Parts: sequence; structure tokens; C-alpha cells
Amino acid sequence: MDDGAPIEIANDDPLWNQAIQDVNAWRGACLQHFSAAEAAVTETLLQRAVHETSTGKYEPALATIDKALKLAAATSDTVHEIRLKLAQALAYRNLGQVDRSRERAEDAVAQAEKSGQDLWAATGLIDLGAVFFLRGEPGPAEKYFKLGVAFAGRQKARFHEARGRLMLASLCMQYGRAVESVEYASQSLPFFREAHYRRETLQGLLIVGNAQSQLGELNEAEKSLREALAGFTADKDERLIPNAEGALAEVLTRRSLWTEAREHQQKALALRIKTQPKSPPVSQLLLGARIEGLLGRDAESGFAETERRLAERPGAQEELRASIAAARAEYFYSRGRHTDAARYARQAKAGEENVLTARIIEALATSRFDQAERAIAEASARKLAISLRSRRRSASRMPMRTDSLGCRAWLTSASMSLAPSRAITPACRRYGSLSAFSASRSKTAGSD
Repeated sequence: MDDGAPIEIANDDPLWNQAIQDVNAWRGACLQHFSAAEAAVTETLLQRAVHETSTGKYEPALATIDKALKLAAATSDTVHEIRLKLAQALAYRNLGQVDRSRERAEDAVAQAEKSGQDLWAATGLIDLGAVFFLRGEPGPAEKYFKLGVAFAGRQKARFHEARGRLMLASLCMQYGRAVESVEYASQSLPFFREAHYRRETLQGLLIVGNAQSQLGELNEAEKSLREALAGFTADKDERLIPNAEGALAEVLTRRSLWTEAREHQQKALALRIKTQPKSPPVSQLLLGARIEGLLGRDAESGFAETERRLAERPGAQEELRASIAAARAEYFYSRGRHTDAARYARQAKAGEENVLTARIIEALATSRFDQAERAIAEASARKLAISLRSRRRSASRMPMRTDSLGCRAWLTSASMSLAPSRAITPACRRYGSLSAFSASRSKTAGSD
């Protein structure tokens, strides 16, 4: 007889039979209490691991999870096994052990599907998507996010469904699908606001603000980012404050609010250095150099420092190098150094995200050389105008800093065409008000 088997009735004595039944009932009650106690111990260990993970103690968290997993397996506690494997996957992910994280998440998802635990399958699928997202593999990430949303929807698990949609919004924003990003975020933000999930609400606002910025909706982007920044600041969230500060600085730069943009850029830079000292904040250094140039100051030392810090990063970093070249081209063009501007613009075309900015500057800069180059610039500018309109319609990602330059490209093209008024009006409508453009034009007129 094993420990969990009932005592068999061995004779026909009614008193004896009753005693046996009572003993079996007591034994069942004891086993139930023992099981509940074991589940409570497992849950306690799980919560301890969650706390350790949230405070950055990943190795202790993994040790706690290992103990809890052994207890859950011994008691056939499937739900806790799934939850613990997901917690394990998160800890491995935070340690940078992405392959081990993926393995544990896949194991948890398979166990959840097999046992009919759709809710935990949804959680696992979303976590698995996050692993691929961090690896820079958007295809698998999107697939798992969408599967997670579907599983959560079947269980009417609104939090997990909204979380999955928010992850999809982040992915779309990161990979230039700004319209989809706003749509996904808009589907999740109302729930997070109504249910008072503050952190998720603020993260959603940050994602939406970045997507709106990509779409050129600068007023809306500024509003979203200011709200997100205020919330992160109140919560003293040093991990996300620099993201919001940097994004807001970029939007303010594009709105020509350069002094305030500089303040936010400096805060973002200082916090990024504090929280990630081993990761050179190249993007913020580059933004700072750009703002210095826009303020009429010498920005060359800023560009040099950006390139020096970029050299500390592993890998080729071609896209960032192209971004620096594009910023240098814009800076030299504003200073009237058109030969240098054209040279850096050609370098910038090596980067996918900077190719339009580079083509604009190259077209404008080369038009100053002679009549032969002017003819090439006309063709380039007119082709560019068509390209920009096409990208606007498809709502694909537009590189930063092209607004005023894009308007200038339209006007350059218009001045060389037979019907300039037909080009000037849509140019100003698409890339900013005529007064804002005129102000920008007057500042650079002396160097043209």
C-alpha cells in the first residue's frame, strides 16, 4: 500500500468498517492539506524569485526557481511548473542568455498547450516573442506576440491581451511601421488606463509618442512624450526616463525648440551614462552635436566625440556611422560648406534610414557648383519629391530631420520647373508651415 492509497475494508464488522472509512476520510483531508501546504510553499518561492528578478538579483532568482521547480514536479503541480519556467525564462533573458531563455519559454508554452492552460500559454508566447524581439528577429517575435494575443483573447484575459498588443506596438514602432504601432497601442492603452496599470500606460505613451514622431505628428508626439516623461519621473524610473527624455528632445529639435531640446538631451545623456556605463550613448551624443549646430555653435567636437564613442562598440555599426555622416552633412550645409556637405551626404547614403536625408542634402549642395551639376541636382530633387510623397502615403518609416530639408528640396525642384506654384504649396503643407520654413530659410540664406 502506498502513502496515498486508502485502507481496504478487510471484514464485515460494521464498527470496524466505519472506523476504516473515518481513517480514510482523515487521510484524504490530511493529504489535501499537505498538498495545499506544498502549493503554498511553491507559490512563496515563486514570488520570492519574482521579487529577486525585479530587483536585478537574477542568479539568486534562478536558484530559488530551481528549488521551486523540484517541489512542483514532485507534487505534479503543472500550473506552478509552467509559471516557474516562464520566470526562469525571464531571468535568463535579463542575464543575456537568450538561447536558454528561449528554450525555457518554449518548454513552458508546450506544457501549457498540452495541459489546456491557455492563459499560461498566452503569457509564455508573449514572453517568447520578447526574447526574439531582443535578439533582433522581428519575424518570429511578431508571430509569437500574435499567437499570445489569440490565446489570451480565447480566455478573455484582458491584461495579457493588452500586453501582447503593446508588445506588437513596440515592435512595429521599432521597425518603421508607425501606423500599425499607433493602432496596436490604441487598442491596449484604454484598458491599461481604466484598470490603473500605471507602468504599462506610461510605456504605451512612450511607444505612441515615438510612432507619432515617425509619422510627423509632432504636436501629438510631444503631448504623449511629455505625459510619459512626467509619469516616469514621478515614479523615479531611471531605466525609462532617459528614453522619454531623448525622444522628447528629438521631437523638440524637429519643432525648432532647440534650447529646450538641449536641456532634455543633456538629461537623457547623463542618465544613460549613469544607468548603462558600459554602453556608449552614441544616439544622445549625436543628437547633442546636431542641436549645437542648429543653435549656431561649433558642433565638430561633438561629432568627433560621437565617433570616438561609437568606435568603443563591437561590430561594424554601419547604420550609426551613416547617421553621423548625415548629421555632419546637414551641419556643413547649414554652414555653407557645400563640398563637405555633399561628401558626407554620399557617405550617409550607405545607411538605409538616412538615404533620403542624404539625397536631399546632396541634391541641394551639388546645385551650387555649376550648371552641369545643377541639372543633376534638379533631377535628383524631383525624383526625391516623388519618393517622399510615396513614403508618406505608405506610412513607412521616415528618417528624422528631413522635414525642413524636404521642403527645401521641393522648392529647389519647383524653382527649376515650369510650374513652381504647384510644387511649393504641397511642399509647405507636408513639411511644415510656410512661416516656419521661411524662418529656417532666412537663417541659412547668408550661407547659400
